[in-house]
Amino acid sequence: MSETASARVPPSPHTHDLACLEPLRMDHATVLARLLVDAGDVRWTGIALPDSRCPDRWVHDRLHGGADCYLVVHRGQALGYAQLRQVEGIGCPVIWLTSAQRHRGYGVRVIRALMHQSQCAGLQAMVAAIRQDNRASQGAFRRCGWIETGWQARVPYADCGFWALSLEPAASGHGLELAVARFYRASAPLLTLYETVEP
Repeated sequence: MSETASARVPPSPHTHDLACLEPLRMDHATVLARLLVDAGDVRWTGIALPDSRCPDRWVHDRLHGGADCYLVVHRGQALGYAQLRQVEGIGCPVIWLTSAQRHRGYGVRVIRALMHQSQCAGLQAMVAAIRQDNRASQGAFRRCGWIETGWQARVPYADCGFWALSLEPAASGHGLELAVARFYRASAPLLTLYETVEP
């Protein structure tokens, strides 16, 4: 196993046998720096690309950026990063796993954990922007009940499909389209976007 894939995490009472979400802390910066060596083939959407040479600043910005941020952990081993931002009653996840840990079911577990958190928080829906060429991520979200909407947007989401999940059983497909629109309009100022598009 590579050094990147074997980054160890300081113990926490929240860690258990299954892949779990460890609340991000400043002392995770060193662990993330090792993980991010494996991030060269990853293109992030909607958040700043981490810099493995200066992980402390990136972790600080994440912790003060308004989202719930996590280290993905399995048996004390760091596997990646996840976050959940709440935008107008909508949960917006970001998930990244090291290449050595992909295609092993961890992504589905993380998605379901974020879905559970969103339900507990009383959110109405969840929306994720997934790159069109990221078939593995699309498959993981599909297995968790998400659907791809027909919504299109501008940079930085121009090459992404918008996937959505209703947390309210009676919601219609049109309701999911509106959830995407609300997410995009609320996110645009945060991402320094000055133009939005209609659903």
